[in-house]
Amino acid sequence: MENTLERSQSPLIKFLDRYWYYMAIVFMFMLGWIRPQIGLWMKSVGFTQFLVAIAFFLNGFALSTDSLVESAKEWKVLSGSLLITFGISPAVVFALRHVIPGGDTIIGEGFQLISIVPTLFVSAVVLTRIAKGNASTALCLTVSSNLLAIIIAPLLIKLTLGASGGGLDLHSTIISMIFTVLVPTIVGQCARKRWEVWASGHARLITIVSQSAILLFIVTGVSALPRSVLSPSVVTIAVVGGLILHAILFGIGTLGSATIGVNEADRRALTFCTAQKSFVFNVLLCERLFAGDSRSFGLAILPGIIYYLIVLTVDSVIAQWWQQRAVVMQTEAAQPRRAPILGRALSSDE
Repeated sequence: MENTLERSQSPLIKFLDRYWYYMAIVFMFMLGWIRPQIGLWMKSVGFTQFLVAIAFFLNGFALSTDSLVESAKEWKVLSGSLLITFGISPAVVFALRHVIPGGDTIIGEGFQLISIVPTLFVSAVVLTRIAKGNASTALCLTVSSNLLAIIIAPLLIKLTLGASGGGLDLHSTIISMIFTVLVPTIVGQCARKRWEVWASGHARLITIVSQSAILLFIVTGVSALPRSVLSPSVVTIAVVGGLILHAILFGIGTLGSATIGVNEADRRALTFCTAQKSFVFNVLLCERLFAGDSRSFGLAILPGIIYYLIVLTVDSVIAQWWQQRAVVMQTEAAQPRRAPILGRALSSDE
């Protein structure tokens, strides 16, 4: 009877194990919308900075650096990824903002911020692994972009966001990001060296805790959304713009990886790493850029929230498709080649 009960529950358990994070995102979105005072309080007491530090501490704690040195030697992939992340992508979005009507609005600036931030931790590596890509390369690209973004991202904001970017205190922003991004990552990595066996055995738990910290960012972001101007048309613009931006960034990554001539596994790693954008970094930069202006912060973070949902869903489908394609190719390659029917017929006649 117990075995029958376990068998009847296993599909539900598998479903929850696979989709719990998506359901949690929906719940947190509703919580931030219905009880905005929770997120506003978290923001007012500086809890967001604490969450950023916790998220990057967990990233450092979960980070196995064994393969980083070897992956870093692949200079074409690394340099190509950084060029796309901090050069081509921001430049393309900047150009589009000056062509598309409404590109100079706060929402347009939100899309520019997405193009500036580094690769999304954990997700890019996991999706690359699912897609049968080079997960070690994806990890190297993710770590490199997140560390360099501490200095490069504030500079790009000054260059691309005009009056809004001009109000950013470059020095204090970089110092703040050092203490909320770099230091927690280093501390987390040092802690891993001390408790590496435990961390390796509880990788799933660390990932869940890290994802739970990100869920709280959704509450703070949704709580700040200005209800008075958040019309269906504004949400539609954010959704359509997010889909277009994802297609552009994914296309840039695909074309860029093909141009520099890397193998298929590295190509998939580079593509995911250029399209997946850090929501944590996005929240951090929005807070620095629109400090004291909740309305502007809410409008600027809206594209980031939408884009985060898009990359989690769309890229998961793409990763599964690439995985199936890789399995089919491996199966076909393993099968012995057979001579064409006409060729066999001619041979038999002779």
